[in-house]
Amino acid sequence: MAEPPEAQAQNENAVSAMDVYGKALKELPSATTELAQEAWARPSTSIAHAGKTFVMSAGIGTAMGYFLPAKGPAAWAVGAILTAPMLYQGYKSLTNAADEAQKPGADVDAVAHTLARHTVSGTTELALNLAGGIAGTEAGYAMKESPKAISRLGQNTQKSIVETENKFLSGIVNNKYVRGVTESGPNPKLPMGKIHTLQGEGGEIAGISRFDSPTVLPEHTSWVKRPFSSILQRVREYDNRDVMGNGMTARVARVEDDYVLAQGSLHLHTKQSDGMGTVTSLSAKAKEQGQNVILVSDHNHLAARDGVKPGDPRIPEQNGPVIAEAPQWYAEQYKEAAKATVNGEHVVIIGSEMGTIGKVGNPKSGGKNHFIMVEMPQFFEAIRKPRTLWDESTAPIRRALGLKEKPAMVMPDVVKYNDGDMNGLITYIEKNKLKDSTGNDPVFIAAHPRFSEDHSPSLPSGTRGADYGRYSFKTKEEWVQRSGKYFSNIEVIKGGAMRRVPVDEIGAKDADLTSLRGYINDGFHMSPVVGRDAHFGDPGMIPAETGIWVSSIDKAGVLEGLRSRRTFATTHMDRLNGRVVANDRYQMGQIVDQTVTNELTLTTKIGGKVEPDAQYTLKLWGDQKIGDRTLAEVMQEVKVSGDELNGMGNQFTFDKINHNIGKKGGAYFVEVTRKDPTTSHVDHLYMAPFWIEPLSGGGGHSLYMKFLAGQAPSLFIPSGS
Repeated sequence: MAEPPEAQAQNENAVSAMDVYGKALKELPSATTELAQEAWARPSTSIAHAGKTFVMSAGIGTAMGYFLPAKGPAAWAVGAILTAPMLYQGYKSLTNAADEAQKPGADVDAVAHTLARHTVSGTTELALNLAGGIAGTEAGYAMKESPKAISRLGQNTQKSIVETENKFLSGIVNNKYVRGVTESGPNPKLPMGKIHTLQGEGGEIAGISRFDSPTVLPEHTSWVKRPFSSILQRVREYDNRDVMGNGMTARVARVEDDYVLAQGSLHLHTKQSDGMGTVTSLSAKAKEQGQNVILVSDHNHLAARDGVKPGDPRIPEQNGPVIAEAPQWYAEQYKEAAKATVNGEHVVIIGSEMGTIGKVGNPKSGGKNHFIMVEMPQFFEAIRKPRTLWDESTAPIRRALGLKEKPAMVMPDVVKYNDGDMNGLITYIEKNKLKDSTGNDPVFIAAHPRFSEDHSPSLPSGTRGADYGRYSFKTKEEWVQRSGKYFSNIEVIKGGAMRRVPVDEIGAKDADLTSLRGYINDGFHMSPVVGRDAHFGDPGMIPAETGIWVSSIDKAGVLEGLRSRRTFATTHMDRLNGRVVANDRYQMGQIVDQTVTNELTLTTKIGGKVEPDAQYTLKLWGDQKIGDRTLAEVMQEVKVSGDELNGMGNQFTFDKINHNIGKKGGAYFVEVTRKDPTTSHVDHLYMAPFWIEPLSGGGGHSLYMKFLAGQAPSLFIPSGS
């Protein structure tokens, strides 16, 4: 049957949705002009509307920043709830325009122009909403993090939300809520640690000595696995905490039950750079002195002996090439280390001190100072190419664009990199997937730091903060994120590099607590060690030593202890050493997910020569907001005698730390001093920090979530535009 004439005419005049959208796109310039003219003609109305939109968006943003923790299930749910109607509104706007154009007698050009006007006005609304959402969310953060009473409701609400999230995530991961452990052992899905049988009121039950396992920084996992690994880590932490919370009779996580103390010397030099002796001879002396660990780290450049002047006692031994001239000696050092190592008693590890001695990297070429790269099979040689006039004049442009020279690979297994170019060196390691001798990411140790000098107001502003390759990165944030992945330790006590005669004691003048505090506030996760920097063939020139709590005294155990930051630095190991445990289960150096634990109670146990008349000062240091340029301060200080300390079982528990859920993390560590009753000499002990951070959830909302917060009013309240 033939169609009626009216239907034929309608089909001939029909337009597709794409035709309407195409016309609307062409109408955008004229629609923009019209709306701008209308706004100009009615300024008070336009300003009032814009103000209303901004204020409403800011109000929702403030509520989100104040009440809602980010990056967890609650935020995901809110994001989904707000995204769905926004997508639906956009879809309806487009389909309504297409439907209008299909009606008989419709003016397609007018429909397209109206759609263009709605698009322009909607885009303006979105911009206002985004600005309001960002401003409001930041205001909500500030209210929630305020030390005043205004923060209490937001903090309590967020803590309740994350507690619910944790139960939900635990149920998903474990397919049931974890109730703890029984005599039959732990839930097999949870890496609980060692199980011990304890005597409780109801007879023998199982207890757990080590709940935690070393925190894996998100940067150590691929970007694909990162969200999942952080969530699994969060669940593990929560389940482990829940075991204690369910009334299990479990004893304090005593570190000596799961770890043993390895003590020794890091940062030693041999005759193959500007030191004396060999790996074998240094190891032999360290064994005689009772040291379990030494780290030999010769300089990695041709100018290693520039500081050795005529008459220096090192000259007779330095009749061969430096290690950078004969890299095969680097491989030979590994052989010597293997021969000298006696598992369970003494471990020799090999590294390289990266940088050019006496000619530290210029800030313009990347950075200053040295660091130690530990147990990397490849030999990295620092080179310094003469800088031409072209190099000097184009350096600012190349830095702004992030253009850096690529390190050259020279066979066999020698990597040449420009001194100070931390960015290029790390990029090379990651691009080539290089690992240390145990198959893990390498450990970097910040050698002889000088935070105060490096940030001195007397320096030109463009050269401050240049240590450890800062200026080879485009931003400070990139520097911390990428190099912080590898820096695990920092030399807080410095051993007197050029000391030739052994001494019985050293004091505060050899300690640099400011550098530890400074780099913690920058965002690094580094624990204190002693930097011997010994150049005269004897690792025992001073009584200061590094302590590492290790699962086993072998290479893998020592490297894992360094990487997990279970270290302390003491000016006299025999007189003063120790460890710290938080919440009876976290070992020092650990990073705690703030969505699981935002309260810490630190207990320190003091070892060494505890004499009744010795005077001890115990300090709890806290940096409660990383990145705010305010360094850690003393939160609690206690003075006790050795007799009082003995009465407390040689341990002391500090007041509880309440850490707000916020955008940034916090770090807390313990310092102990001991004043000798006979000589009045004061020894110092610095122990690894604990960090509370938003590893998975908490922290700041994404830009998208801030946009959704601002968009919320227009989704549910008609704007009238």
